[in-house]
Amino acid sequence: MSSPRVVPRRCMAVETIVYITGGEIYNRNYIKCVEGYNIENGTWMKRKDLPFSRCHHCSVVSEDMHLYIAGGCNKEKVVVNNVIRYERYLDKWIKVGSLNTPRAKFAMAALDGYMYAIGGFDGTSRLYTVEKYCPKTNKWSFVASLAQPTSRIFAVGLNGYLYAAVCKSRNIANRLVVLEENKP
Repeated sequence: MSSPRVVPRRCMAVETIVYITGGEIYNRNYIKCVEGYNIENGTWMKRKDLPFSRCHHCSVVSEDMHLYIAGGCNKEKVVVNNVIRYERYLDKWIKVGSLNTPRAKFAMAALDGYMYAIGGFDGTSRLYTVEKYCPKTNKWSFVASLAQPTSRIFAVGLNGYLYAAVCKSRNIANRLVVLEENKP
């Protein structure tokens, strides 16, 4: 017998949302707006703005489903190292531990409960460093170096490995080169 208690249903507590954060609009104006696109129902929703305008920053969703925004350039076009975490149920941003190195145009990836910041640009030169964030201690530490300094990099954590790739041309279609395959 079917009743509301035994009818199979999907869990509604977990949403599948893609977030768009900050960026650059006309005349190189940096913005702080945040919007989310719900893949489940095809709707856009306005979220709490970033506490500051930001461009060339990086974001990653941790394994515990928190959205982190790190680094980038502020409205004065200065590369920064601050990091914030979005509490989606409270719709608010919380400051967390800062990166050791200011970086823009870098990659972030989540792996085994940690977040990694990889490569980038510090305002003067491209970076070869990799930093790891531990949410339990709220601290970043240097963990590895890339074989070459790199900005405009992409990364993903998968099956215990960090994979980093870089676009070797402005025409990115099928032009990615894997730089590193690293088990932290």
